[in-house]
Formats: sequence, structure tokens, C-alpha cells
Amino acid sequence: MNKQHFMKELAYHLKGLSSEDRNNILQDYEDHFKIAQIEGRDEQSVILELDSPRLIAQKRLTDFNVSQVVREEKQTELTPANKSRSPMQSLILALVLIIFNVVIVFVPAIILFFVWFAVWGIAIGFSLTPIVWVLSLFWRSVSTILTALPEFFVVLTLVSVGVLLIILMIYVTKILFFVLKGYLKWNVEVIRG
Repeated sequence: MNKQHFMKELAYHLKGLSSEDRNNILQDYEDHFKIAQIEGRDEQSVILELDSPRLIAQKRLTDFNVSQVVREEKQTELTPANKSRSPMQSLILALVLIIFNVVIVFVPAIILFFVWFAVWGIAIGFSLTPIVWVLSLFWRSVSTILTALPEFFVVLTLVSVGVLLIILMIYVTKILFFVLKGYLKWNVEVIRG
């Protein structure tokens, strides 16, 4: 590999940079070769000292990306963030949100809570029917125990429905918790500004 091939390959691997940044990096490595020529070294010794053009480009691109992120972070620190609200504005917003929550959100939320609670109760109740059914067999006479087979299938159906409801309610509970958490977070963000 000679200097010309080295520089071409380096330029190719630096194509993700702007032309100005790419030219600056290429000029740095051009200077390496000029200094080596002044010192009396040949191109091959310089190329052996340096990494491969691909590795050099990867390091430079990484450095460039890191410096871009740092620059952007500094820029966001320097630019004034959304001006925070005055305490009076926050108080007014808090009052408006409280009224909104009480008038519009509270009643549906309470209804939803009681429906959620009732479905959980039904799911658990259906799942516990085998225990009640087995206990009821102890209070029956022998002749009625033999006729309990149709009840067994009803109990089996209720248990199946109960287990499926429990599985469904676990997911519904997670979703409701996620929605509630997001809604409360939104309320706080609106008040803070």
C-alpha cells in the first residue's frame, strides 16, 4: 500500500463526515507523510506506524459522534429551557386540573374501579368453586352424591372461566396501572410546566 492508496481508502471510510471535517482529517494524515519525508523516512514506514485506514476512520467517526453529542448537550444546557411558570400560574393550573379531574375524570374512574373490582371478585369466586363444591359433597347423602356428576361439569366450566378471567385481569390491571401512572405524570408535568 502506498500513500495515495492509503489516503483514498481513508477518504472512502470517512464519507460519513462533512467535507470540511473529512478534509481536516485527511490533511492531518497528509502532514504525517510530509513530516516523515522531511525526517527521511519512506511512505511504508509511516503506513506501518499508523493503523489501517478503516480503523482510523472508525476512531475518528466515533470521536466525531461523541463530540457532536457533547456539543448538543451543551447547546441544550445553554438554551433556556421552557420558562417555568410562576407560582400563580401553577396554582391556577392546579385548580383547573382539580376541577377537571373531579367533574370529568373522577366519576368514570370510580365506575371503572368498581367494575375492575367486581370482575376480580367474579374471577376469584369462579376459581374457588371446586372447594365449595367438594365441601358440599360432605353434607349430601350417598344417593345425591352419585347425581353430582353434572354439577362437576358446571364446576369445571366455572373454574375454567375463572382462571381465564384471572389471566385477563392481570393484563387489564397492568394496563390500568400504566394508564393511571401516565395520567398522574401528565398532571404533574402540566402543573410544573
